[in-house]
Amino acid sequence: MSGQSELRLNALKGELRRRLRGVCAHWPDDQFETMIEQIANITIKYDRALPAGSYDRRSTDRLIADLKEVLTRSESSGQHDAEPRNEER
Repeated sequence: MSGQSELRLNALKGELRRRLRGVCAHWPDDQFETMIEQIANITIKYDRALPAGSYDRRSTDRLIADLKEVLTRSESSGQHDAEPRNEER
């Protein structure tokens, strides 16, 4: 990985941590960091495959909004103590 790619990856992971930590506050640190690493790696992978400027950040913002909504519903139903599932697709 080039120096520029490494900087981009680290910046992306920092942004993801900042934006998702509140939503995933009940997650163990190791699971949270694994998720951050996977999201960042996938984002970088597909950013490279897209022509410059074609990435639409709105889809990421929608995902984060959906995660926040799920957390709110979970908290209101008393289910937020459940362990996150590690599902293979």
